[in-house]
Amino acid sequence: MASDTAISLKVERKPKLSETVVAAIRKQLQAGEIQPGQKLPTEGQLTETFGVSRTVIREALAKLAADGLVEPRQGAGVFVTEHISTMFGALAADMGSKDS
Repeated sequence: MASDTAISLKVERKPKLSETVVAAIRKQLQAGEIQPGQKLPTEGQLTETFGVSRTVIREALAKLAADGLVEPRQGAGVFVTEHISTMFGALAADMGSKDS
């Protein structure tokens, strides 16, 4: 007879490539390796650096822009927003208060 017990399957999802790129750029921003107002490398340079397609880079840059970390300027490139240091400072303070 068949058992009435349901089988629970757990599927681990690998992070999307764009999420990996976002995490790497966020880490550089937090470490101060990329400064507010600084222009990011071109899409072509980022594709070479990360070994991914332009589509992945565009998706990552769109996510960073949606989060307010970078600002694309048509014809000029993508720049780190000027208020990024205050954003990360507030985030760190918020995370610290949650640990307490």
